[in-house]
Amino acid sequence: MKNLLGARFVFPRLISASERRRLAEYDLLKSNADGMRQALETQQRALDDSRRQLDGLREQNKKLQEDYARLNTGRSHSAAGERDSVLLDVFKRLQGLAVQLPTIRAAVAGGAQLGAAEVLGVVAPLESALRDLGFEPIGAANQTVEFDPTLHRAAQPAAAPPTSGEPVRVRYVGYRYKDQIVCKAEVTRLEQVESA
Repeated sequence: MKNLLGARFVFPRLISASERRRLAEYDLLKSNADGMRQALETQQRALDDSRRQLDGLREQNKKLQEDYARLNTGRSHSAAGERDSVLLDVFKRLQGLAVQLPTIRAAVAGGAQLGAAEVLGVVAPLESALRDLGFEPIGAANQTVEFDPTLHRAAQPAAAPPTSGEPVRVRYVGYRYKDQIVCKAEVTRLEQVESA
């Protein structure tokens, strides 16, 4: 019977306390290693996702840079086209003056006597063009006005300048464009006008 029991049943060997402790340590190490492997796999997936996002952002950045360059090029072409359009419009307004002025200059150099009315007829488009472009005259020739240092300057800079509010006569008109003074009107004191 002894053989019979020995053959049928395998009795487990009893594990010592030190072996149980080693097995527990092994199980703990295996559990830690599995946890670290899982953490590493999670980190790898996160890294792969971050790389995909970075690649997408790089592609998006590249497209934005291309769009910016295209828009910037289009804007500079548009600005150049607008500037050319304005210049051509100004030339069209001044075309009569531009065409006739060299002829008048040649005629005067050749000894021709031109009347003031003829010259004024040639330069009339200039006043019209300035007005159409938004330039406003400051004063009118020979007009008496009160001196305003923001709008006027003395015709004789060596003399003492007029005081603010003093009556003066406009010698040469000035011009303003919107709120900006482009050139001040040149004025003289009334006493200087009368003595001249």
